[in-house]
Amino acid sequence: MRLSRDAGLLAVLVALLAAGLLVVVSRDRPVGPAYRLDGHGQLGVSGLGAGLRSAGVEVRSGRRPVMAGDGLTVSVAPQGFSIDEAGRWLAAIRGGATLLLATDRNSRLTKALGLAVGPAGPPAVPTASAARAFPQAVKPGEPVAASFTRTPAGARALWTSGGDGVMVVFPLGKGSVWAISDPRWLTNRGVVAIGLPIALPLARTAGATVTVDEYHHGVGESAGSFGYLPGWLQLVVLQLVVALIAAMITAARRLGPVRPEGATATRSTAELAGSLARLHRKAGRLETATVPLAAELRRRLGSTDSRLAGGLARLEGARREADAVEALAEIEQATRRLTGANR
Repeated sequence: MRLSRDAGLLAVLVALLAAGLLVVVSRDRPVGPAYRLDGHGQLGVSGLGAGLRSAGVEVRSGRRPVMAGDGLTVSVAPQGFSIDEAGRWLAAIRGGATLLLATDRNSRLTKALGLAVGPAGPPAVPTASAARAFPQAVKPGEPVAASFTRTPAGARALWTSGGDGVMVVFPLGKGSVWAISDPRWLTNRGVVAIGLPIALPLARTAGATVTVDEYHHGVGESAGSFGYLPGWLQLVVLQLVVALIAAMITAARRLGPVRPEGATATRSTAELAGSLARLHRKAGRLETATVPLAAELRRRLGSTDSRLAGGLARLEGARREADAVEALAEIEQATRRLTGANR
């Protein structure tokens, strides 16, 4: 049983869709340590997310390379920042977004922000501004991982270490940046003592919405590259795909066979001979049939008998059908006579 053209095209479409899913849907990128909301170890930020949610703050997973334009964005030790991404983040901050960044290494983002991370110094000491802004924050009991050796103009230090800033804040356009040089402050290791007392007031000030940057720790949209498109564009693409599939199926049905393929019809020898006879009769070409017939009879019967030879000659020279019939009758009689004599 042969498959129809519709079934073949449907199989090709399914194969193309499967191949597209394998190409488009991306797996989590293995970049950096697990500074994620689902990380329950010392370097995870599950405690930060749980603490903010218990205080009534909406916590979202940031799975896009761009920064959220509303609320507070928390980025802990981000990895793999590109120049374009850093520029987009700066544009979002200038537009009014708030960033809480905790990192102990230089990156394209810190460079774009005007920050330079250097070696660690003495234990961090809060300033008077820190005491007023975050009164519930407890002084860390261990040395900091690093310090900011350079900060942008207008930055104000909230915690210092040997003269360098450990936590600084500075305005940028309509938004602001709160930078910490020790990621452990926001991880499960230090979230209770100092992480939540810092993040919670900032989240409430920014609108009680927090986006935790997980994109720069390998977490992407579940739909891969398709998931990064704007919602309206995703709808347009899906509609175009559905329309294309419907058009292909319609074309396949229109171009398919109109009836099942059957065996090729054949004609019998008698039908072929009758058709040829009618053609020769209409064309008036009687000799086309009589001359070859006479030659075949002469080959089979011979021409030694005078009556048989005469019949064959009259058959070859017949100009009318009646003459040909009389010649064939004479040949038949001569043949019977010869056959009877041979017995």
